[in-house]
Order: sequence, then structure tokens, then C-alpha cells
Amino acid sequence: MKRIEFKKKFIGIILFIFPFIISYVMMELLDRNTHFLLGFKRILFNFIVIIVLNLFIYSITNKIKPTLIISNSILLILGIINYFVLSFRGTPLVPWDFLSFGTAATIAGNYTFNITYYLILPIFLFVLLIFILAKIHHKFELIKLNIASRSAILVFIFIFIVAFYRTDLINFFGLETNLWEPTNEYHSNGFLASFLKQSKNLVNPPPNNYSVDQVKKIANEFMSEETNTVATVSMDKKSPNIIVVQNESFADLSILR
Repeated sequence: MKRIEFKKKFIGIILFIFPFIISYVMMELLDRNTHFLLGFKRILFNFIVIIVLNLFIYSITNKIKPTLIISNSILLILGIINYFVLSFRGTPLVPWDFLSFGTAATIAGNYTFNITYYLILPIFLFVLLIFILAKIHHKFELIKLNIASRSAILVFIFIFIVAFYRTDLINFFGLETNLWEPTNEYHSNGFLASFLKQSKNLVNPPPNNYSVDQVKKIANEFMSEETNTVATVSMDKKSPNIIVVQNESFADLSILR
């Protein structure tokens, strides 16, 4: 009986870990990145993000199969969104893109949807994973979670989040920053690592001693009486016509012909 129980536990661990590899490969393909060997620390950080997501869902479901299906469904949807954003804009998905989701939806009809193996293969891997899970009828659970173990998982996740946002944890894992070429950054760090790293830019804390009054005080030091006066432009003077083209984040000038 003990050997059978150990075997079930071992199979449960394999069943819980192997889909992480599918998740990682799936996200990199949807980011059009075929260079999977990013370096040990960077790969490790991507797997940590996947593990944290699965642990959070596992603490709710208390079952491996639903955990793996839900987590991979979330990652697949996120990856597909990134695939199309990358196709439309030429740069990968960043967290603040979701703030302009309405704008992106209104202009999505102007684009041509190109289906490539970067999209087909991840969907195939996802379907294959679901098929394999459906064929396994035994219940392979790691541990039966109680309130204490669920609390421990949530504490671990909380510590990870605090450490990520409040410390230089990204430096320990050697994650690169390339704001000029974000695609290269995503390909160097992995999609999940870079996407999470970019979320640190959602909130920019104000500088020390920052206030509206302080800004006005500094500005007044550089403003003379001449700059405070409104210049009067003669209506008789001929002025040039100035055309300004503002290319929004989801605009595609190639469709204007």
C-alpha cells in the first residue's frame, strides 16, 4: 500500500511539473521567440512565475487537473493577445495595454489576421495537454490542502510579490532592460519575466519633495515678464500650414494608401 501511495504521489508530482514546460514553450512561441535557452536564472524566473500562478489556483481548487487547465488557459489567452499585438504593432504586449483595450477593439477590424505556426503550435500543445489530462482518470494529488497549507501558499505568494516589487530581485535573475527595443528584451528574458517586470512601471512614485506648488515655484524662477505675456500674431502675416501626424499605440499607417 505504501509503495502504491508513493507511486501516486510521484506521478502526481510529474503531472504537476511537466505541463510547466508546455506553458513556458507555449508563451515563448506566441512571443515569436524560438530561442528557449535564455540562461539558467532567466528560465528559472519564468518557471517561478508559472509555479506561483499554479500554486495560487491550486490553493483554490485543491485539484491538479483543474489547476493545470485553468492556468494554461489563462496563459494561452495572454499569449494569443500578445501574438496579435506583436503582429499589429511590432512590439510585445505590456501591462498598460489593457488600459487601452477598448481602443484596440474598435480598430481591430482594420487589420489582417495572419495565422502562422507561432500561433498554431501553441494551440496544438494546449489541446494535447488537455487531451492527456482527460485520459488520466486517477486522482493524483500532491497534498490535500487544509486552511494552514493554503495560508502558507498565500503567504509565499505574498512574499514573492513584495520581494519582486520592493527589492532588486530582477537584478539577481539577470533580467535585461531594453526600452528602445522591447522585443529584444522579451526574447532575452522570456515573455512572462519581461511582462511582469514591465508591470513595475505601472506606478511611478513622485520624486522627493514633489508638489504642484514646488513645480510652480521652480517654473517661476525661469519665467520672465516676456514669457508671461501672450504674443499677438498679426492676422495679415502669412503663416505656414503645419500638419501633425500622431501615431497612436495601436495605429498602423501601412493601411493608409
